[in-house]
Amino acid sequence: MDLEQNLKYSLLLDIYSPLLTDKQSAVLKDYLNDNLGLSEIASNFGSSRQAVHDIIDRTKLSLDSYETKLSLLSKFNIIKAKITNILLLLDKNHDAMNNCQDFSSIRQDLENILEVL
Repeated sequence: MDLEQNLKYSLLLDIYSPLLTDKQSAVLKDYLNDNLGLSEIASNFGSSRQAVHDIIDRTKLSLDSYETKLSLLSKFNIIKAKITNILLLLDKNHDAMNNCQDFSSIRQDLENILEVL
């Protein structure tokens, strides 16, 4: 799995982990976030490499299904991009916005939102 796919599933896991079983979440976290191999994960869970592989594949399918139905990661990415663009526009028009008393407050609110995302 390439880095981009790893990041995608890591983000999906962050969003949808409450919908997974504890074992599914733990196995995928070990695989994606902790970079453990199938043998290491199998040893930790007392199961076979094939069982771990199957859990990973089924969990990724579940995450894809949740994202298809709910689109939370897509919505997150759209919101983040729009806020980033607003911040860039604010910076670009800083001089014109300087007369606006709420400029600093608006900018700070947007930065705070980005930090939460």
